[in-house]
Amino acid sequence: MSKEIAETIMFQIKTLDKWAFAAFGAKNFRAMGGDKYRAAAQFNGLCGGYLGGLYFKVNGITFKGDIMITLNGSDLYDIQAYSNKGVLTCCLSDVYAEDLVYFLDGFIEKGMTKDELEGEVA
Repeated sequence: MSKEIAETIMFQIKTLDKWAFAAFGAKNFRAMGGDKYRAAAQFNGLCGGYLGGLYFKVNGITFKGDIMITLNGSDLYDIQAYSNKGVLTCCLSDVYAEDLVYFLDGFIEKGMTKDELEGEVA
């Protein structure tokens, strides 16, 4: 199940912007499943009902580190960004599929804060 969720997330992002992953310098893609990722999502106050997700590293203009996109019980996505030192830098919950590229690009490439990102979409 987690592999299918990861593939779906990748497909949705590539459908929205076929160059997004290249622009983010994304690599080391992995499907996320299991208690390790569920515990991280719940620890960071993200929605319950974690179903799986996608993990990858990025090397963007303003952010370099790890991105975790998880599907939550509301059929929406939660995004967590960890710096190369393992510090949680950004945590967004209940992101619609059509907003994934906007949020990722805003954070990774433009240095927008969580409040700026959420204010633009609201």
